[in-house]
Amino acid sequence: MIYLLLIDDKEDIRKFVVLYEKYRYLMMKVAFDILGNYHDAEDAVHNAFEKVAKNMACVNKPVSNRTKRFLIIITKHAAIDL
Repeated sequence: MIYLLLIDDKEDIRKFVVLYEKYRYLMMKVAFDILGNYHDAEDAVHNAFEKVAKNMACVNKPVSNRTKRFLIIITKHAAIDL
C-alpha cells in the first residue's frame, strides 16, 4: 500500500492497515452512493485514505464507532470534492 509511505510511526501503520481492511468496502459504498460511478468512487476512497494517512493522530482506536463516523465523513467530503 502506497499510503504507508505517508506514515512514520509503526503503531500508526498498524492502525492504518486495520482501518483499510475493516472499512474500505463501507467507504466504497458511501462514495458510490454519492457519485453513482465505481471509478469515481474508487478515486474518492483513495483521496480519503490519503487524508487519513496524513492525519493518523485523529485515530485513537481503529475499530470504534467514532473512527467509523470519522471515515464516513472524510469519504463523503472526498466524494463531494471530486
